[in-house]
Amino acid sequence: ARGPERSLAPEAVLADVRRALAVGHREIVLTGINIGTYDGGWSERGFRGAHTRSALTLPGLVRRILDETAVERIRVSSIEPQHVDDDLLRVWADGAPRTLPHLHLPLQSGDDGVLRRMGRRYLSGDYAAIVGRVREALPDVAVHADAIVGFPTEDDAAWARSLDFIRSLDLAGLHVFRYSARPGTAATRMTGQVDEPTKKLRAAVLLAAGADARARWAAAHVGRSASVLFESVLPDGRWVGHATDHTLVSAPPPTDGVDLENTIGSIAVESVDAVAPDRVLGRIVDLSPPAPPSGGPAGAH
Repeated sequence: ARGPERSLAPEAVLADVRRALAVGHREIVLTGINIGTYDGGWSERGFRGAHTRSALTLPGLVRRILDETAVERIRVSSIEPQHVDDDLLRVWADGAPRTLPHLHLPLQSGDDGVLRRMGRRYLSGDYAAIVGRVREALPDVAVHADAIVGFPTEDDAAWARSLDFIRSLDLAGLHVFRYSARPGTAATRMTGQVDEPTKKLRAAVLLAAGADARARWAAAHVGRSASVLFESVLPDGRWVGHATDHTLVSAPPPTDGVDLENTIGSIAVESVDAVAPDRVLGRIVDLSPPAPPSGGPAGAH
């Protein structure tokens, strides 16, 4: 068991951000087991029993990071859809362009019966409404999701409903997992267990649907510019990184003799020319190399 939820004190989070900036990091990713329930009043000590949430929840923490540090880019790794409230969307909209237009909202299934048996705190209609509110507040946002196939009781009809719903969301990306039994969980005792060949088939279909969705999203970048944080160099010399909406981008290195040591951490404006199976291809138009580290220990990435 994970035990009671615990939140880092805001001062500890800010210190981690400052340490990361001091050694040259330009993007911060806020992450946690259940980051949407962040409560700066709990601190690292954790809590057992009844508790009234403090005023410093996730939106307040993001405000403090934006106000009290020079971070250039900030994103949230993954957040439960029911925790995306108006306050968080307001902070995210106001913080642009430093707050990045990308949210990962776990879905798990598009069938309401399966969602109920999973113990999720939303149904498909709730999820669709949340995605709608996100897009209304953040018009250029890329919404990513994940889904599990083969959860017990997912019969052919439930699977078809789930697939249709996922296709209707017009996602920018989708992670697909096959259900696997974990000893001691309620799901292992459910009737309607799904056999492995069926799980594999459904996963393949959903992976193809995710690839189609990713390709559609990527195609919309062609002819536009993108701000990309470069993270690695391929053996053929191309630079690879993520755009603000988390689209993977690769580009030939600049021709003006930029030191390859300045690749990692460079942010460039790119002109996107084409779409490859797993990324978009572009040309560097304007390059901002990373600032020299100011020293200090390495912090959060």
